[in-house]
Amino acid sequence: MMKKILLSLFFMALINGFISAQDLKLTKDKVVIDNKEVFKYEKQSFVEYSLFDLKNDEVLNLQFKDNGTAYESDDYMVFNFVGIGVKFSSTNFEKIAGLGSKSMMKNLIQWLLKEKVFSNDGNLDKDKLEIFINKYEM
Repeated sequence: MMKKILLSLFFMALINGFISAQDLKLTKDKVVIDNKEVFKYEKQSFVEYSLFDLKNDEVLNLQFKDNGTAYESDDYMVFNFVGIGVKFSSTNFEKIAGLGSKSMMKNLIQWLLKEKVFSNDGNLDKDKLEIFINKYEM
């Protein structure tokens, strides 16, 4: 069921395109912004992803939740900003839709950069995070 959601949202992402002012690349497990390594990322499972700073401290844990119903509309994702103890849920799958975990992670990071939750250097802006939560929390 989660695959269905992610695949259908992939096409929405193609329509929207990848809008980003910075040069963002994902290598095997590294996030490079403007030719500087900023984060590391890891796929924990099919439904769980983590973003780490360069000291290997987990910064963000993202989990996809399936309510166990046949309806995809009641599924959601949980953002857990581990280092600061901030957790919230959102249904905005279209923001990170992509084909494969690398594509999804890239879209997630682009979204967070666009909303200025993280700077290009990987610094978290708590005020921008609060605005992000207010905009996208379910």
